[in-house]
Amino acid sequence: MGDFTIKNLLEVEDSAVDSGVDLEARLARKDIDSEHLGVSHFRFGPGFRSPFGHSHREQEEAYVVLGGSGRARLDDEIVELRRWDVVRVAPQVVRGF
Repeated sequence: MGDFTIKNLLEVEDSAVDSGVDLEARLARKDIDSEHLGVSHFRFGPGFRSPFGHSHREQEEAYVVLGGSGRARLDDEIVELRRWDVVRVAPQVVRGF
């Protein structure tokens, strides 16, 4: 692993391509040779609703809305999100979009 890596997120394999839903998920951790930092790109189609939520034991996450708007479920709370909002989520919080 070098001291830096450059990777275009749109060149990372779409891991949701065969999911059958209007979702794009590009998980770049391996592509940028990272041990601890995960960088991902998600594109949700209009009206997309995640069928499940997830949480982590240790990993805190931040999400940035680049376009459009939507809602997130953070534990039992529904929050409205708009373009350029940043959401920081503690590891134990169950999140879904």
